[in-house]
Amino acid sequence: MQDITSYPFAIFDMDGTLVDSMPFWHNMGRDYLRARGCEPEEDLNAVLKTQTLQESAVYFREHYGLNETPEEIRAGFDALIEENYRSRVPAKPGTKELLALLASRGVRMSVFSSTPDYLVSMALERLGLHDYFEAIVNSAEAGAGKREPEAYLQVCGLLGYDPKETVMFEDADFAIFSAAAAGLHVAAVYDKSCCTPEAELRRAAEWYIRDYRDWPALKTPAASPDRKKGENKVKVTAAIQVLPAVTGNEEICRIVDEVIAYIAASGLHYEVGPLETTIEGDDYEQIMEIVKNCQLIALDAGCDKVSAYIKLIARREGDILSIDEKIGKYRA
Repeated sequence: MQDITSYPFAIFDMDGTLVDSMPFWHNMGRDYLRARGCEPEEDLNAVLKTQTLQESAVYFREHYGLNETPEEIRAGFDALIEENYRSRVPAKPGTKELLALLASRGVRMSVFSSTPDYLVSMALERLGLHDYFEAIVNSAEAGAGKREPEAYLQVCGLLGYDPKETVMFEDADFAIFSAAAAGLHVAAVYDKSCCTPEAELRRAAEWYIRDYRDWPALKTPAASPDRKKGENKVKVTAAIQVLPAVTGNEEICRIVDEVIAYIAASGLHYEVGPLETTIEGDDYEQIMEIVKNCQLIALDAGCDKVSAYIKLIARREGDILSIDEKIGKYRA
């Protein structure tokens, strides 16, 4: 699996992906009714789920006997929505760190959302995220809803992005499936509003992110501080075999792929073999930090227990045989 930060283009959904706004949408109808002295019925959200805002306005007037016209009710919805995006909706944890990492790798980024552009801009400006994006595209501009794969091809065309070189970050199950069907590389982002089983989303997407802060690329270890006599500067080659205690070859490969993606993000020279991955560098403590984090990432990826087999060669002065010197002649 290729490092998520290595693709030149990335498109982000807004609600549930960049910002934690789904609880607000879930409670909006109830909040509106209670502000007008009406107690919402238990099945309100199930009713509103299939309705547009205008249809919900008509429903509120007819079903709850509100005095306002549907247009006035809709205006009340809009005011409530705007106030939340202006001052309350928070970014999902780790969002800014991920965007900063992608920007540092030269990734061009845009937003593709069904939320009106001015609300997206308003929230992103407040959260200090707006400048990471070169464009905000509304689903209406794509000519199709997010349930249609064509929408993702259209938005790539509008942005000048190659779909085969674009990572789409989405939280909604139908959007994840559509983007994958369109041929984009999909990063499925966990949001508690999505009821689809995690295993199904993992099958559809190339990456599954429960929390941006735990994403391997954000765990790239910094070089250890130099000691007084340069004791960190040691030529090191380390080989690590990670064995997750999970059932099924597909699940084993998925977790090992996340570990390898982390190693790739370290920037060190490495090579993947059938039984182990070999890494080489010149900072002993950095290599050992990577070895430690490989196990932690496997645990974070969904296994309860992980075994690791490690082989290490270190030399303070002089060279040690590199990966290429050891096996280069066999590659031919």
